[in-house]
Amino acid sequence: MNINYKQIKTNNITASAGELIRIHAQIIDENNQPVEKTTPVNIKLGGRSIANLNTSNALIDYEYTLPENIKSGIYDLLIQAGETSGYTHASTNTKIKIK
Repeated sequence: MNINYKQIKTNNITASAGELIRIHAQIIDENNQPVEKTTPVNIKLGGRSIANLNTSNALIDYEYTLPENIKSGIYDLLIQAGETSGYTHASTNTKIKIK
């Protein structure tokens, strides 16, 4: 039987072009417990993949340097945790504000 991820917890980010940002999130299950299984994760900024990684401790902690030529504005940041045995996929949207 699959257990749905309850949510991926993360925060909005404000940064400038060329700045190193830290994308931090936590994957928890329906009982509000960390998902300790190895989980494939994809991160997209403005619809473009910027990372594919695996996490095994329920924490997503990824550093990314914003392009120097990124325009000011608000961009969608999509974090997706793939399906694994015992868990279904999950995703969350947050925002990155470029000054």
